[in-house]
Amino acid sequence: MKIHRDILLLVVCASVMFSSAPVLGFSNHNNQTAPILSDELDQSQTQTNGGYAVGSYLTFSQEVAQSFIPQKGILTRVQLYIDKNEVYGAKDPYFVAIRKTLQGNNLAVASVSADSIPEYAPAWIEFHFSDLSVTVGDTYYIISYSTEQTNSGIYDWRGSSADPYPNGTLYYSQSSGQYWTNDPGYDCCFKTYGYTPPVQIAVKTGFGLGISAVVQNTGSVEYTNIAWGIHVEGGLLGMINKTASGTLSLQPGESKTVSTGLFFGFGGLHITATADQSTITATGTQLLFVTIVKK
Repeated sequence: MKIHRDILLLVVCASVMFSSAPVLGFSNHNNQTAPILSDELDQSQTQTNGGYAVGSYLTFSQEVAQSFIPQKGILTRVQLYIDKNEVYGAKDPYFVAIRKTLQGNNLAVASVSADSIPEYAPAWIEFHFSDLSVTVGDTYYIISYSTEQTNSGIYDWRGSSADPYPNGTLYYSQSSGQYWTNDPGYDCCFKTYGYTPPVQIAVKTGFGLGISAVVQNTGSVEYTNIAWGIHVEGGLLGMINKTASGTLSLQPGESKTVSTGLFFGFGGLHITATADQSTITATGTQLLFVTIVKK
């Protein structure tokens, strides 16, 4: 059963009374003279007509997640529109994690103290991450939770039931993240920030002999020691397993093509290409010596 903040107040009160195109990716690099890049707003949802409870009180405990699709290759910070519940305000820190799947590992985690979050007056609270490489166009999850201690208190993550964010939805868990239920018409309030580094990688689509990718420097300085790799797996009975890797340097505006070279097989392919800390994925089909990468 999903618990909105207003419904939660009734439940807890009762408990008290009765004792209740190309595929693009982006990379960091080892060039010490590169300029510092400023982050920018990427994804956001700012409408609100309610909220979801985050935290625990008596027998109630809930974590809340909001999915989103980044359009920048590096995620730097997240802002959430939250406050402490006016009756059962939280005492423990508020945690935010970024995951690729709801039940997966945390890719990044940040927290703020309860003292940093106002009571019954929602505000945009910021959570900073070390630059996190994400795949543009893939779905990620903002996971909100407090401690698992009983009576740690309740936060309210504000949001809207009007389905204002088309690239994601809300999920909630009352089993410490083991099982999740989605609320497809609801989106919590959030803002993500990030940037697009000058070094980019694009997997070439269409027909070819092997898989090729273009690494490009769109910046104003030289980038050196850029590690790249392409890994391909799949085919009938999983017989295809090919990896190619190396390093390269790029002058401003320069691009270079890297490739797996020719390989043999038949069937569907899953392709992972990397450039330093960046990772991108694509799919394709192998027909004997011919490789077809889908757009």
